[in-house]
Amino acid sequence: MSYAEIISTISLLFSFLAITINAYPHIRDYGDKSDERRKNMLEIFTKTEWSNEGDIFTTPKAHYILSFKIAHGISRVYGMIKINLDEKEYYFHGVVTKNGVIKTKIMEPIGKNGVYVANAEFRYLKEVDEIVYTFKGFIGPTEEAQSHGVLDTKQFFWRAPN
Repeated sequence: MSYAEIISTISLLFSFLAITINAYPHIRDYGDKSDERRKNMLEIFTKTEWSNEGDIFTTPKAHYILSFKIAHGISRVYGMIKINLDEKEYYFHGVVTKNGVIKTKIMEPIGKNGVYVANAEFRYLKEVDEIVYTFKGFIGPTEEAQSHGVLDTKQFFWRAPN
């Protein structure tokens, strides 16, 4: 290896080191901004209850009320879905992403801990200040799915009046 090649190799290594050192604050800031967006989304979800009451554009399977509560950490949430004002209740927990999405498993309270019955997603639509509930599939035997058919829907929710 010649003297010129050694110098160019050392120069290249220092260039990569300089790029890495200069990029570090931007990478750290991106993580901080991402955490801040998650906190903002968590506040949006948990500020009020959400409901489909007064939906005139679709024919919903039931009247739903969603409530979200803050769990531990910067983006964990848990909550409850009430069906037809106390007819049935389901529980869920998940993580709010920086984009306002919660992917979760819905649990029916049976016994001490409950049983997971469905996969679902809650997505916040910033433009219209609404949450979209999207059913992603049942968990468990097909016979069980029939008793939880009210979860098999796509539903829009807006802030419930206090």
